[in-house]
Amino acid sequence: MTSNFFCDIRLDVKIIKAGREFELSLRLGYEQMSKKPRFISIKLTEESRANLLQAIPPLYENVFADHVTLRYKANEIDVNIFQALKEKITKIDLRVFGYASNEKGQAVCVVYVGEIDGKQIFLPPTNNKVPHITISCADGVKPVYSNELLEDADNILRIDDLHLEGNLEIE
Repeated sequence: MTSNFFCDIRLDVKIIKAGREFELSLRLGYEQMSKKPRFISIKLTEESRANLLQAIPPLYENVFADHVTLRYKANEIDVNIFQALKEKITKIDLRVFGYASNEKGQAVCVVYVGEIDGKQIFLPPTNNKVPHITISCADGVKPVYSNELLEDADNILRIDDLHLEGNLEIE
C-alpha cells in the first residue's frame, strides 16, 4: 500500500520598498512518497569484487569496490522499472575499460549489460555521467567523489580484459 500525502503551505508577503507595495504569494508543497527503496545498484559478486581488488589494489584505507550506482534517491517509476528487470535478469556482465586515481580517491569506469533467457539486454543508464565503481577513498573523502574524479577524461587510463559479474540490488 502506498502512503502518499501532500502538504500545502501558502505564504503571502507584503513588501514595501521606496513607498511602493508589492505582494508576493508563494506556494510550497511537499509530497511524501511511499517508503519504497531509493538506492538502485549493480552489486558485484564476491568473486568479482575479489578479482577487482586483486587487479587494482586499493590506494587508500576506505575501500568500497562493491557496486555501480544506477540510481540514488530513485523515484517510484525507476523503482518499479528496476524491480521488474530484477525479476527477469539472470546475470549482469560488467567490463572495466578505464581507471583513474589522485590524492583523494580511485575508481574504475565500466560498461554493463544484462542477460534475460540467454539474450543480452541493455539496462537503463546510470544517472552518473560515467558509470563506475569506486575502489577506495582517502580519509574524509566520500565515495561520491569518484564522479568528480572521472569528469576529466584525461584522468582516465585504459584497461583491457577485466570482466566482472553483478546482480541488480534495490535497497
